[in-house]
Amino acid sequence: MRIPMNVLHLAKEIERELISSDRPEFTLFQRYEASSEGQRKVLVLSMIGKLIEMDRRLRMKAPC
Repeated sequence: MRIPMNVLHLAKEIERELISSDRPEFTLFQRYEASSEGQRKVLVLSMIGKLIEMDRRLRMKAPC
């Protein structure tokens, strides 16, 4: 499956938001609410991708 370029770009923006914001859940939800139906799907897909990526990073760092 080919991942649209805007998903990758959006994932980087989501990561910046997660790192730099005091309330990333609030700002990401605001972004979701302001988006069109198509943009919402891309946003959710990007957040899922970022969640998987961060989970993998944490698993690699965690002692067994």
